[in-house]
Amino acid sequence: MTKDEIINKLNILPKGGITTKKIKSSNGKMYEYYFLQWTLNGKQYSKSIKKEELDNIKKQLEERKRLEELLRNNNYIEIKTFNFNCHVIIGKELKNLIVDTKKYNKRYCYNDLFNYINDNNNGKVFFSFCLLN
Repeated sequence: MTKDEIINKLNILPKGGITTKKIKSSNGKMYEYYFLQWTLNGKQYSKSIKKEELDNIKKQLEERKRLEELLRNNNYIEIKTFNFNCHVIIGKELKNLIVDTKKYNKRYCYNDLFNYINDNNNGKVFFSFCLLN
């Protein structure tokens, strides 16, 4: 999930927590009422929740906590776009290009590859391919 997707989902999910109020009626029967409570700009708000909606709201609040934790720990996919030029060689042009490489033995290629990979120069790109006759 990307950071933008997490933020968009957080904007939809409810904030706050669930509180329960128990009220005893005059005949001695206990009633439970559920409320979603949250704070916005220093002011506390409360909204009553139907008993049928309680489980769904709890799941949404748990999902919100999970997503907030992902954001807090920077545990999300970050998509970056780069502009670059690419030159692709195929067909006869590629075959002509690799004719000179047939003289290389394995040790020579592996040594160059090892040096290239372990070089501290950033911004490098490596493509490896195999041609079969």
